[in-house]
Amino acid sequence: MNNILSSLSPGLQGLLAQHKAKPSGRSTSTTVRASSYSADSQQWVATVTSNAAEKEDQAGQKLAIEVVDAANGSVSDPTTVNGNWEKFVAGGGHSGWARKGLLAVPNAFQVPGALLVEKDGKSDKDRDYIGIIKLATQDGEVEVPVSSWLVDGQGKRAFFTGTFLPKDTPPALKDLRKDEIKKMQGPNGPQPLTDASRAYGWQVYDDLGKDRPALGGTKELPYPRHLYNARPTGQSGPGTQWLPLDERFDESKNRGFNGGLLEGIGPAVAGLLPELGLFGDKKFTSYEEVLRFFSSQPSKGGASIDDEDSQTDWDLEVDSVFDDDAALTDDRKKRIFNLLPTIERKKAPSWKDLFKFRAPRVLAGRGVDVLLTDQEWGRQCIAGMNPCTLVALKQLPAAQFGSAIGPEHVEDELKKLGSSKGLAELVAAAAAGGKPRLFVIDYMVLDHFWAQSESQKNRAEHAGRVLLFLQHNEAGNEVALVPIAFELKHRKTAQLEAAAGRTLPEGQGIVYARQELVDNPANPGGEALWSLAKHIFRSADSGFHQLISHWLRCHACMEPFGIALHRQFSTMHPLYKLMLPHFRYTLDINSKARKSLINQGGIIEDCFSPGPHAMSLSAVAYGALWRFHSQALPEDLAARGMLDGEGKLWIQDYPYATDGLELWREMEAYFRAYLALYYKSDEEVLADEELQAWWSDAKDNGHPDMKLVEPDEAKVWGFAGPIPSVEKLTRVLTTIAWTASAHHASVNFGQYDFASLLFNVSSMVRRPIPRPPGKQSLEDRAAYQKLASSKGKAQEAEILTYIADPFHMVQVMVTVKLLSIHADNEQTLDERNTLLTDPPAVALNTQFMERMAALEARVQTRNAATASWTRFNAGGERVEGMPYTLLIPASSEGLTFKGVPYSVSI
Repeated sequence: MNNILSSLSPGLQGLLAQHKAKPSGRSTSTTVRASSYSADSQQWVATVTSNAAEKEDQAGQKLAIEVVDAANGSVSDPTTVNGNWEKFVAGGGHSGWARKGLLAVPNAFQVPGALLVEKDGKSDKDRDYIGIIKLATQDGEVEVPVSSWLVDGQGKRAFFTGTFLPKDTPPALKDLRKDEIKKMQGPNGPQPLTDASRAYGWQVYDDLGKDRPALGGTKELPYPRHLYNARPTGQSGPGTQWLPLDERFDESKNRGFNGGLLEGIGPAVAGLLPELGLFGDKKFTSYEEVLRFFSSQPSKGGASIDDEDSQTDWDLEVDSVFDDDAALTDDRKKRIFNLLPTIERKKAPSWKDLFKFRAPRVLAGRGVDVLLTDQEWGRQCIAGMNPCTLVALKQLPAAQFGSAIGPEHVEDELKKLGSSKGLAELVAAAAAGGKPRLFVIDYMVLDHFWAQSESQKNRAEHAGRVLLFLQHNEAGNEVALVPIAFELKHRKTAQLEAAAGRTLPEGQGIVYARQELVDNPANPGGEALWSLAKHIFRSADSGFHQLISHWLRCHACMEPFGIALHRQFSTMHPLYKLMLPHFRYTLDINSKARKSLINQGGIIEDCFSPGPHAMSLSAVAYGALWRFHSQALPEDLAARGMLDGEGKLWIQDYPYATDGLELWREMEAYFRAYLALYYKSDEEVLADEELQAWWSDAKDNGHPDMKLVEPDEAKVWGFAGPIPSVEKLTRVLTTIAWTASAHHASVNFGQYDFASLLFNVSSMVRRPIPRPPGKQSLEDRAAYQKLASSKGKAQEAEILTYIADPFHMVQVMVTVKLLSIHADNEQTLDERNTLLTDPPAVALNTQFMERMAALEARVQTRNAATASWTRFNAGGERVEGMPYTLLIPASSEGLTFKGVPYSVSI
């Protein structure tokens, strides 16, 4: 025994020591039936465990198991799991099953290095999900992580017992390790794939619809790659979405609303609303009518906003939101039911469950009057659902953005807001290293395809930018971030300007200045145009948020790193175990998105202003804006001018950045400590062939178009060539984990509480904004006069004719509800990474979980601090703030406005 020990690597010696010291954990409630025995063999007890619900009595049978000895590579004779193995319920009575029996292995076996497991059935419908296989040897117990579907036709699958860098792999296991990696590397493009297929390959986005261009492969429309599709041999075309079984939603997630319903939500809601006959040509006549879609009335206090069980459902069988009967015959109910996606649930939901809307938190205890202020509009730019596009102004707008906004548009307003400095002085101070006070959000890129396309019926696309001022009180403390000028244009703006004898320069729009429209006797009624400008820019922000901040950065750009992880890392690599949770369900949710959200005719095209060019716009943004190194939160904030020379935030209360930087630092420290367990030098990082193959695969095959738009590799990835050091590796992994977890949480799980309310965020604009007085045509003047002359509810009704109609509003409400829901089995950052088995790694993970709990306490402390002007809300006279909880790691199931899952899973 000592001779064997001395021949093993230090890591394997440690594994053997753990193995000997660990109690076997044999169940006292079950018995073990004997297998065949010979004088040359010993008996090990094997327990095969699954947390998947048992579909039939044969679960766990017809599995052939062989043990590979880590010391010399010897393989035991196969043992077949059959009806003679003890069967019992796993998981303490929860769903799942286990089978327990004996494995006969040679007496010389000491350390199990791997298991070879094969499912023997009649077709790829014969399958078992295995979570863990426990081996109780004569010296202790070893847990072999499996976490995989075993399917007939896959052949022998290898599952390893230890965690090793390639250099530390026991020599007897090295070939087996390499063979398993090769099995995971598929070719490019659609392939004849089945449920037994396991390899991962690449494909461009050529499957969004027959009338949509392929994204990826050109400098004009560059894009990341997604997992390849299935296509029978001999056929052409992009194929159909396919996923390895291990990437698919499990039963629990499929039962939930954001599982099966999400995939079919587009056609379901689009077909359901006309069938209900609720809308027809009806229009909203007031904001109060919009509020009546919700089951509690936030304008009356919103006391039950977090208690859905106590709220009254919106009962479509009794009345509609417009006080009309919506009588439903049995035949009509049947037709409605058939429109809904088929989903598995322990208790099937009523078809009306799609249309139960609790009041959004943005109104909780605050009311409509607060929501419509300039202060709240600006507050949501840094504490809303898209808080990552604000840029500090350090040059005049014309120089920094090519903007038409000049001193003549803002000087008087700056004085009203308490500034002793004008536009030029403020930007000069910021350029000299002082605190920025002026900020810009720029969405002029939204006009990219106007010249190449026709306008859409009942849709008016706008592009633009906004200038905001960070207001201080007399004591020098921040009190608000307020918009002071918008610059907007629509498809006909240049044409209208030309008709008036004026030229609209490229990249510019018409300026809507607050000082000219609000409280200006020369423009009576100008406040209504200012309000409309806020609605229209927020709608542009909604499209940019959905396409760029959310889909592109989190979903599309992260998928290649997950694909490459499977293609290049062994399952025994410490980085595979560290990073795999950050890609849980990402491929499945992205596949569903290509079917019903971002596809031709999907929700994004149908309900958001960019329409048919939405995904092409995201491709343009990918080429122009996405760079991997700038996805790291500190670099993103620095690039946007949000940090001072010491790396501290300029804005005192910027919730996304403040909470985000704390979470980033905790994650970075955890990753740095974890890497130190396995890499003892930078040279070991450079020499790790699996790591470097993953990095090259992700860059060269997952993001190959970056070479077309930016030849300088360092400008894209932060450095050129292989990952050179432990510190660079720490930054790479933290950037990926941050984007998949915290950044996604910040732009996703607040969608319902901000965007379900139409007059807070409208996904589309139906009419072009009139130009301000002095630049109006007859058409503009008529629209402006109708808007400016209306008061109260009449003005609300007029503004509501510009933004989304009831039909599209409800589609978006249902969609953002589904996207904002946490599933019951979601894994958040405060929970254990169960793939980690080395005791030091488990200890670090436990410490990280504790740090996540401490982070929640600090966030809640900031939310309760009176100095937190974006967050603090005490009711009474102090209702301007709204607690920011989106980066609190822990969350329960449902619409919680908090929770940071490991991965992009919805």
